[in-house]
Amino acid sequence: MDRRKTRKVALQHLSWAEVAHEARLLCHHEGVANPVHAWLLGELLHYLEQDNAGCGGFQNMGGSWVPVRNAIAEGTLPSAARARVLTRITWLLRQLTDAPGELRVEALAEGRTSGPCELLKNLRAEPGLLVPSGEGEVVSFRLSLPTSLGTKRGTGEAGFIRGIDAAVNRFHAEVLTSLKLATSPTSP
Repeated sequence: MDRRKTRKVALQHLSWAEVAHEARLLCHHEGVANPVHAWLLGELLHYLEQDNAGCGGFQNMGGSWVPVRNAIAEGTLPSAARARVLTRITWLLRQLTDAPGELRVEALAEGRTSGPCELLKNLRAEPGLLVPSGEGEVVSFRLSLPTSLGTKRGTGEAGFIRGIDAAVNRFHAEVLTSLKLATSPTSP
């Protein structure tokens, strides 16, 4: 509000409940000398007391309000941006139900080369661990699966080359085969 308009008067916010309370005090306890003013005040009270006026205050917010109230008290109510990111994370986790728990998942926000990273076994219990700090949108995920690659240079069973082949085959079989590509730009 423009301060020039309120220079000579005090501006206060009153709830409708407070207005109704003051009107009741005037009408019923202090009295109003002018009969027209008393009638107008009575009409205002009559209007404010109607259910459809929306001025009766909160009587019952229903059962759906309880989880919201609890989330606010615990500080866990997600913002819209956080909810979008969580939707993308759960989209990925639903596809990785058969993947090994030691799979490492990293969420990458737009323009970032790294982001929050967590083991799949931990994300299954708490997907929010992967939400990046700030309000950045997650645009991709990086998946990695730790595997022993062998200790010898040869091509035998303990060789490095066989270790690479086994790691690629395992990653393909246990992770990649269950993933689907996003079907639209709005999907992850």
